[in-house]
Amino acid sequence: RPSKVVIYLIYAVFSALFGSTSVVFIKIVSGLIFPPNLAPFTGFGASGEWWIFFVIMFVGWLVLMLVWMTRLNKALALFDPILYIPLVQSNFILWSIIGGGIYFEDFDGMPILPNCAEACVSRGDPELCEELCAARPIPPNWIGFCIG
Repeated sequence: RPSKVVIYLIYAVFSALFGSTSVVFIKIVSGLIFPPNLAPFTGFGASGEWWIFFVIMFVGWLVLMLVWMTRLNKALALFDPILYIPLVQSNFILWSIIGGGIYFEDFDGMPILPNCAEACVSRGDPELCEELCAARPIPPNWIGFCIG
C-alpha cells in the first residue's frame, strides 16, 4: 500500500494538470479575442473560421475548469487541507508555466543553461566552474553563475 504522501502527490499532480491545461486553453481564447496577443492564430481571423476554434477552446476550458474544481472539492474532503493545498498549488503553477511555455513557445528566446552554471549550482565547485567558464563563452545574463 502506498504511503499517504505518495497518494497526496499523485492526486495533486493529476488535479493540477487539469487546471494548468485550462490556463493554456483560456490563453488561446484571449488570443482569439485580441489577435495581436497571439501571433500563431492570425490566420483564423482572415479565413472567417476563428469562431469555431474559439467555441471549441472555450467549451474545452469550461470542461477542464469543471473537472479541476470537482477534484479540488473532492480532495478537500479526502485530504488534510494544510498539506494538500500547497502541494496542488505548487503543481498548478509548475505545470502552467511548463505547458504555456511549450505551447506558446515562451522558452524560445531563453539561452540554455551553460555547463558552468550547472557545475556551480549543483556541485558548488568553484575550481571546476572556473575551468568551464574559461573554456566556454557565457551569455551576459548567466555570468552571475560563474565564480572567479
